[in-house]
Amino acid sequence: MTDKLSDAQLLKITRTFFYAGFCFLPFFWLVNVVWLYNVSLKRQFIRKYIIWSGIGSLCWILIIGVWLGVYLQKRLLWGEFGDKLTVFVPIG
Repeated sequence: MTDKLSDAQLLKITRTFFYAGFCFLPFFWLVNVVWLYNVSLKRQFIRKYIIWSGIGSLCWILIIGVWLGVYLQKRLLWGEFGDKLTVFVPIG
């Protein structure tokens, strides 16, 4: 499908997804990388957006993973504050 797009259209899509990732929507970066990585090997002008999208997506995955690990380990030690962060408080 991306073979049918002109260079200007492809650059516009890639740039839009790249800047949308800065609005706390890192899913756009991941889609940008997965969908357009093979195209970036052939068309060099979008490569920098794909590389930076991959770096941003990896950073967000690491941040969310670290937060999840800390939260799961320390929620009980945080007491009431940990319970307020929990959407579902298990009984028991």
